[in-house]
Amino acid sequence: MSVASLNGYKPGTSGFNKAAGGGGGAAYGMLASGVISSIGSIVESHINAGMIKDQYEFKASMLNLQSRMQELQGRMVRIGADVEIRRIRKNADLMYGHQRAAYANAGVKMAGSPAAVMLNSMKEYELDAIYTDINATYNIDMVKYQADTTRNQAELESAQGRMAKYGAYQETAKTLLSMGTDAMKEL
Repeated sequence: MSVASLNGYKPGTSGFNKAAGGGGGAAYGMLASGVISSIGSIVESHINAGMIKDQYEFKASMLNLQSRMQELQGRMVRIGADVEIRRIRKNADLMYGHQRAAYANAGVKMAGSPAAVMLNSMKEYELDAIYTDINATYNIDMVKYQADTTRNQAELESAQGRMAKYGAYQETAKTLLSMGTDAMKEL
């Protein structure tokens, strides 16, 4: 007993090979072969899309990690600059104290030229602190820009991974439509 007779198929009664009065098994075989081939194609496209998506997601996660490291670098620049600015101002205070003590020890009044020298020294130290802060701010902005760029690259990688999966769904729909039209041609 054949599979066709188990399904209630009687040779010559369907659209399969009516003129031959039977032989519908060959048409079923061709149809089954096409279906199996199409299913294999669908499975393969989903496996490939999954692997591609995983690769993009891995790259995106590495870029996100790099972005976080760049942000941390920016914070370290700020901390280093703050420490340097405190050191500069501490040295300015020490230098001011030494100058003042030296002038007082020499019996020089704290007016006129000595005061101008001390004020100028303080201005120089403060300018050093300001330049240090400006450089730190610039470097932090550059690192932040790099971190933002890296984060955007990560988002792009992630989107490309999602698109790989959507491509597999489109391929599935295309294969199913093709399978249906091929089956209709066989009838």
